[in-house]
Amino acid sequence: MHLTGQLWEIYDNAARAVGYEPGPENRGYLLRVHVQDTEEKALECAREFMWDAGAVHRCRPPLLGQPVRIRVAERRLLYTKLANGLIPRINAASFEEQLASHEIVAGTPDQVIAALRVVLETCRPSILMLWGNDGKVGHPDAMRCIELTGQEVLRPCARWATSSASSIPSRSIRRSAWAYTPPDQLRASQGTPV
Repeated sequence: MHLTGQLWEIYDNAARAVGYEPGPENRGYLLRVHVQDTEEKALECAREFMWDAGAVHRCRPPLLGQPVRIRVAERRLLYTKLANGLIPRINAASFEEQLASHEIVAGTPDQVIAALRVVLETCRPSILMLWGNDGKVGHPDAMRCIELTGQEVLRPCARWATSSASSIPSRSIRRSAWAYTPPDQLRASQGTPV
């Protein structure tokens, strides 16, 4: 979360420059979250988020991933080695650092709920997207993560986020989105509110 505020400030300033006042209703947040019955198992599975060390699609042809501005041959070689994991990323945060800054959240349902509350209070997104598994997490562990997330994490978080004490928009935004959804599309998504 360490850069989120800075990034949103850039977006907010750009929106204000064209006469729009942005707010939490304009923000979504994608968070890597892994839930298991024990903290040890959750941390073991969450380490798999590090499989690519932050270089999404590291297996792509190196030249496709290079910015056009890289013209010097030595810089191209360095970038190619970096993009393909042949040299370490000096500025890449470790797994432990990402846990501490809530860039990755892992633990038992109670631990994850507590961490998600920090994220929601800090970022105030109107959309929270959870990325549950990556790397070599086995099917049984992935299914247990989904089960625990759905049954023991999301409902308490939704209740907290929609409570009168919370300043995070949720239910009102969802209902206003329904007002603009064509009726034939609305029926499939308008189940019992969380």
